[in-house]
Amino acid sequence: MGLFTVSSPPAQEAPTERAPSHSSVPVWLDAIVRFAAFGVVALGLAGLPLALLGRFRALPVVLGVAVVFAVLCLLWRRWQVGAAGRRPPLDRSANLIGLLAVGVAVLSVVVNGWQTNQHLLVDGDPAVYGVTGALLAHTGGLTVPTYAGSLFGGDPTLNFAGPGYFATAGEPTLYPQFLHLFPALLAVAQRAGGTGAMLLVNPVLGGFALLAFFVFAGRLLRPVWALVAMTSLAVLLPQLHFTRDLFSEVPSQLLVFAGLALLWDVTGPRRSQARPDAVLLGALVAGLVLGGSTMTRVDAFFYLAPIAAALLLLRAGRAGLAVLAGMLISAAVGLADGYWGSPVYLRSTLAPLVQTAALLVVLGAAAYAVRNRPEWPARLGGRVALPAAGLTAVLAAFAWFVRPHVQVTRDIPDRTNATIAGLQAREHLPVDVPRAYGELTMQWLSWYLGPITLTLGVLGLSYYLYRLLRGRDARLAPFVLLTGAVTAVYVWKPGIFPVQYWASRRFLPVSFPGLILLALLLCQQGWEWGRSRLGTPLGRVAPAVAGLLGVSVLVVPLAMLPGATLVRNYDGMLPAFRAMCGSLLPTDVVLLVGGSSKDSLLQAVEGYCHVPAAAAGLDTKPANVQRVDAAARAHGRRLVLLSADPNPPQVPPGTTFRPVYDVTVPTEALAISHRPDEVFPYRVQLFAAVLH
Repeated sequence: MGLFTVSSPPAQEAPTERAPSHSSVPVWLDAIVRFAAFGVVALGLAGLPLALLGRFRALPVVLGVAVVFAVLCLLWRRWQVGAAGRRPPLDRSANLIGLLAVGVAVLSVVVNGWQTNQHLLVDGDPAVYGVTGALLAHTGGLTVPTYAGSLFGGDPTLNFAGPGYFATAGEPTLYPQFLHLFPALLAVAQRAGGTGAMLLVNPVLGGFALLAFFVFAGRLLRPVWALVAMTSLAVLLPQLHFTRDLFSEVPSQLLVFAGLALLWDVTGPRRSQARPDAVLLGALVAGLVLGGSTMTRVDAFFYLAPIAAALLLLRAGRAGLAVLAGMLISAAVGLADGYWGSPVYLRSTLAPLVQTAALLVVLGAAAYAVRNRPEWPARLGGRVALPAAGLTAVLAAFAWFVRPHVQVTRDIPDRTNATIAGLQAREHLPVDVPRAYGELTMQWLSWYLGPITLTLGVLGLSYYLYRLLRGRDARLAPFVLLTGAVTAVYVWKPGIFPVQYWASRRFLPVSFPGLILLALLLCQQGWEWGRSRLGTPLGRVAPAVAGLLGVSVLVVPLAMLPGATLVRNYDGMLPAFRAMCGSLLPTDVVLLVGGSSKDSLLQAVEGYCHVPAAAAGLDTKPANVQRVDAAARAHGRRLVLLSADPNPPQVPPGTTFRPVYDVTVPTEALAISHRPDEVFPYRVQLFAAVLH
């Protein structure tokens, strides 16, 4: 018996009574999403090892990705051939609505690509991802040499690590923060089309993420309902905001829902008719795609636990082990990337990784303990189903309506105190630092989804959790448990700087789309229930009510758009950076002096201009600058001073600076107590000088 076989074989599983007997997804649209997900996963499995080895070059990357992509396609094809049973009939309108879904995705790519942010100045996570991608494209490796002892003369007053980069004791190199599948995607675009193409990666990935969501929703909903779900997500303010910038949540969302769709297929009725080897291959591929999100974000490792629990409810047997194996293979590559490519960052996130590993051990032990007692899970589930569903609804209501009045969270770093205090004063809030506002997470969800959708989503979560524990709708288990677990964790403790839209990114990969889908699933259930009882008073009213509620899921985020602040952040930085790089020679060495933004340009100069850079420290004097100039000249280089201040105090007398750029870029004003509704003009200047 397999580790996850806790009941009868697949042919005798509890029926999924309300699972759709139709399909809302044309084969060609399935293939589009599948190939997109396979391409991203192939880049992770083949490209990340190459990046760690410093061999992220065009030829090995193309060959490696092509081989892994072909293997994934071949393995999935073996599953399809081995499970060649009859597919569910396609609704007549499915092809037309599939084309409409593609139209929504294409429109999303065009609009978000046109409005894409130019977040190049390294002052936050998106710019760290961008500059890491640019450096990876240029150097072929993840580590960045500092040249501290050669080109910069070993001057101890200089700084070489900008935001998002870490120095390691005893090594003349820097390590970038985060995991690196997303920077690898950016690096491919950078090599293919430059920085402008790199900025378009997320709008394109966002379009595929919407299609992946539609493809999965189409397995649960009828075509029109699935299109409503996708469009609701497409116009959701956080979805728009993060798709227009360099955030790793977008590729994570793509892999989560593409993986859920693949897992839905390999755990369906066709599994009982397929050859055992074909089932294992399909399950392995589904696990590789689902686990691929662990190569994009460290918090995606937590996704392994609810998926493992779902495999228990699915009675997945050896197929469940294959899914877990696929997820663990992708996770192993992600861990290796973190261990060798960003060791400081991985150590800082060790606690949640250990907690996830402990959860997996507990689930594995539970599966082993009941392997010969198939009646235990059903008996226990039957007893706890109603209390669990009720507790879910009650806790959600508590978190939404009561918790903000009885708890004040304070768990953000002290370095943010000044920013929080300033925002509190501007919004006429009590100045209270370091307040984290984690007690407002349900309100954050409501700000964007709307109270109706959030209520329906919570009720849907409770209802389907009840059905799962009662042994029904087992195929929904991965989606329901993943949405419930991830949402609960971040509702309880978001662990993020509490400004909007920034803090809402916690809910982007799973919670926002998951709650939308649960809300519409509940509406469809009500509509179908009413249609089956049209002869009764309730039956005549239920379809209309369900339809109106379903429409509200789309109408609420649409209604928010006209008054929303969705400015093209940092518009003007791309030509400004082109001017900066155009002012430098390939043989130059850059020293950043003066101004508070000098550290923000450190890795940007190296990544986008391909010129070694350092920043003057607090102890840097004009004599230090002259010594650095002498060291650069000794290596046949020219020292260029860059400064946001035209008269920095750290340079030798007589140094004359000329302007490089002077732009005022728009940014969304940070907000604590509401959605962003203001634009903040941010003036950015840069001056250059060459010592004579």
